[in-house]
Amino acid sequence: MRKLDFQVFRLPNPLLFCTLFGLFSTLDPLVVRGEDLSLDYYLKSSKTLLMDRNSSELNIYFPRRGLLRRCLTTNPDNNCIFNNLSYPQTPSVARDLSLGYRKEAFLAEIAAKLAQLGEYEQAYIIAQILTQGEYRGLAVLALTAIAAEKIKSGEISQAQQRLSEAEEMTRATDLRNFKTRVLTQMAIQYLALEQPDVASNLLEAAIPANVESGLFSYAPLAEVAVGFLKIGQVSQAEQLIREMLNRAQSSEFGLPLSPSTLEPLLNAEKYDLVIPLVEEVEETTYRTRWLSDICFSLVGAGHYDRARQIAQMLPDPSCSNTLLERQAIAATAEHITNFINDGKIPTAISTVELISSPYDRMLLMTEAAILLSEIGDREESDRMLEQALTTSDILNNSQWVAFGSGLGRMQIAIRLSESKQFVKALEITETIEEESYQVLALLNIAEQYRQAEEIERATEILLMTIDKVASLKCTECAL
Repeated sequence: MRKLDFQVFRLPNPLLFCTLFGLFSTLDPLVVRGEDLSLDYYLKSSKTLLMDRNSSELNIYFPRRGLLRRCLTTNPDNNCIFNNLSYPQTPSVARDLSLGYRKEAFLAEIAAKLAQLGEYEQAYIIAQILTQGEYRGLAVLALTAIAAEKIKSGEISQAQQRLSEAEEMTRATDLRNFKTRVLTQMAIQYLALEQPDVASNLLEAAIPANVESGLFSYAPLAEVAVGFLKIGQVSQAEQLIREMLNRAQSSEFGLPLSPSTLEPLLNAEKYDLVIPLVEEVEETTYRTRWLSDICFSLVGAGHYDRARQIAQMLPDPSCSNTLLERQAIAATAEHITNFINDGKIPTAISTVELISSPYDRMLLMTEAAILLSEIGDREESDRMLEQALTTSDILNNSQWVAFGSGLGRMQIAIRLSESKQFVKALEITETIEEESYQVLALLNIAEQYRQAEEIERATEILLMTIDKVASLKCTECAL
């Protein structure tokens, strides 16, 4: 029997993948080599799963992005560690050229997370420090995040005070590229304070005045549209999206390869509104590009059935190929789970080891290690985790080099913390050489402590992270 080969040619940009896909069109979407009996059964079953079962059942270890995005509180629709699962991305603050911006963005996020823990005084001190920094829009975002937590705890007058401070700063300060994001976040909080008119006015003010000029200048319109949707003003959002699509088509610069014009809307999973509007676009080139963006986003979010419908509308097969690949990996994860639960540990281990994509192999090795630990096989769990760490180091090669050496270990540490294996998560975090990824890991570990209601420990982690940020260095920074 012919053995299928699983090769994943992941590139940072879907369109580049589309261009190169023709070179690899003879490759099958799934790869397994090895034992005949169990693996043949596993392969055939995987193929059956892909064709016959409800796709939502395949997301056991690749849950929908809403569960796995791990976004920054201060910028929930853009800065996410996993923007999608087909093309793993990291927040811009993790790879930004300016070290100063990176530090201030991390501090704003720490302030937001301290506020979530009820540590308002500490959070406010950080926000005040940020008001003296270069990127004062981050201070406004921190103040807005503090206000949001005050609203949740019923401290309305203090929430109003923080929002007033934030609003005053937006009037007195040149917020540069932060204006749209800042006003949008503030509007959402004013709606929570039952002040819809103020919220609506802020969103109107958030629309960039010079949207016609510049390659990316129309993209912030999508952020404002998300804001209108969050305060329930659907017609305004729809009108703004139409305007954005029209202006993008008339731009002398054309469409950027990355990011998508629709990115904030896709990250917020506003597919029901976006898809019909994109289908109305008459210009084939733009319509196809935006449908392709939607398709890849749906795949990354785990909405496989809907992604398949969009993929059938596209002339290029690359999104269909990625969809099959993701479903096949999800089916593989399900088989590995079943093997472990049935006590077929050697078969599960050999199956994981045969996955040729280092990224997918690392993720599934981590999940297998967690499962093995849960059933009490600590020795095999430790061995599998060590293999996952070894595999993560491969990600610093070839097409993975842009993501940095710490990406894999950061993801492993975060996933362990999500399974409440905090000690191991922190141990692995200490081994991350790239400090920005270490900070991101600590931020997410603190969040998991918060969800486990270990508030004191979460606070300790965040305060420790402040010291990490203060001493942050990076060889790839321009400044």
